[in-house]
Amino acid sequence: MQKQANPPVTANPQAAPVETATPGKTYRLIVSSVQEGVSIIQQKLGPRATVQSVKQYKPKGMSKLWNSAKLEIIVSVPDDQQAPETFKLEAPEEPAEQPNATPQLPAAESTEDAMPDMQDTLQSKEDTSATPQTYSTAKPSASLSPYSTIDIQQLLINSGFDNNLITRLNQLPQWESIQKKSLQSGLTEILSILKDEFLATQNKPVSAFTAFIGTPGVGKSTVLRKHVANQVFVQRKKVQILKLDDEDPNPDNLLSVFCDIIGVPLVRDPNDLNLGTDTHLYIDLPGLQRSEKKRIFYFKRLLDDLDIDSRVLVLNSMYDESSLTQAFELGSVLKATHQCFTHLDELQNWGKLWKFVLRGSLPMLFTGLGDETASYPREEFLPLLTSKTFPNILLN
Repeated sequence: MQKQANPPVTANPQAAPVETATPGKTYRLIVSSVQEGVSIIQQKLGPRATVQSVKQYKPKGMSKLWNSAKLEIIVSVPDDQQAPETFKLEAPEEPAEQPNATPQLPAAESTEDAMPDMQDTLQSKEDTSATPQTYSTAKPSASLSPYSTIDIQQLLINSGFDNNLITRLNQLPQWESIQKKSLQSGLTEILSILKDEFLATQNKPVSAFTAFIGTPGVGKSTVLRKHVANQVFVQRKKVQILKLDDEDPNPDNLLSVFCDIIGVPLVRDPNDLNLGTDTHLYIDLPGLQRSEKKRIFYFKRLLDDLDIDSRVLVLNSMYDESSLTQAFELGSVLKATHQCFTHLDELQNWGKLWKFVLRGSLPMLFTGLGDETASYPREEFLPLLTSKTFPNILLN
């Protein structure tokens, strides 16, 4: 007799038994991310549940036009463990709306002077051909009345721009002419300059050997898991994870479960690594404070000895500018090559981030909000930052 396939779990997700030769009961989960799958397995199926396979789930028919990418996880539960009678998942939240993506990205120097020499940007502007992200230059309409009493400088101040960044803009040769334009046209020109500066930092992809660094509690392990999930399920890379610590233990927690779920080796001693020529290595470091000079030196030397040439500085976007600046100082000592912001879904003042992503800063690893999987390509961050910083009425 031919076996009947079980339908996937989608809008009203639930785990449905799948007919299979595996002993006991087997469940198929359709989830938005590996993290969601790990959480569901721990909470609903218990510690003895075994993951049989993990693969991308591709919706069929017209539904693939609006459904985001999901994962299909097959999980079996032994006979001697009672499986839940009804297994319901909460529908995943809709991903935050993001503007159209902008082009490719490049490298940096120091966030103290994140705003670059604007004259260089303007001189090279005529050679720029493609402009993937465009902004309207239409004159303000009557509907712009709430903004009719402010000029471009006041708009930047109200949007949370750093004073040093505004001062550098004031030094532009065209600043006077920008101020005489309508608010929309002036903002269009400013955004065009800032876009070029952002793209000038985004020219450096991460290598096969990457470490994740930062202060305690910023979400380093979460960023690592999102990036590893992308490398394993989307890029089809072979991966190993090394978790480092010193006299202060660096707990495994969810990372250990995550590695078990997706079948990625997790080791705690560099001597236990077994790397092939095509294996990507990702390193999780404990949180480090800027004042812990001895520990910083220890891990810096360890990363140097392991030839880790990509080092992602993980930053909590909710921190104030002073704390973010100190975090960048830590990253500078540890030779950070890239950066990634966490807690963006909680952030109110997006304007403060501009000074940390322009030339003189670090290339972005990816854009991610909440528990969603990493959003690639990285250049999607610029239109997201723009839409979160300025009123929509001035961008349309």
